[in-house]
Amino acid sequence: MNGIPHPRRNVLDTEELRSRAQDTREQLGQTIEALAAKAEVGEMGEQVRAKASAAKTQLADAATAVGDKLREVTPPPVQETTAMVAETARRKRVPLLALGIATVALVVLARRRGR
Repeated sequence: MNGIPHPRRNVLDTEELRSRAQDTREQLGQTIEALAAKAEVGEMGEQVRAKASAAKTQLADAATAVGDKLREVTPPPVQETTAMVAETARRKRVPLLALGIATVALVVLARRRGR
C-alpha cells in the first residue's frame, strides 16, 4: 500500500490476465462459430426460397396446362353451366361459406357422437 508493487502480486495478476485472455479467446471462437453456422442457415434459406419459387412456378404452369386441356375436351354446354355456377357462387359467397361451415360442424359433431 506504499505505492511499491509487490512482485508476487504482479505475477498472480499476469497469470490471471493470461487466463482471462485465453477464456475470452475461446468464447470469441465459439461466438464466431455460432455466427458462421447462422450464416450458413441463411444461405440455405435463400436456396430453399429459390427452389420453392421455382416449384411454385412449375406448379402454376402445370395447373394452367391442365385447365387448358380440360377446356379443350369439355363440351360447350358443360362449360356454360360451370360458368353460371361459378358466377352464382361468387355472388352468394357468404351463404355458401356459411353452409360449408355448418356442414363441416355437423360432420365433426356426428363423428364425436359416434365414438
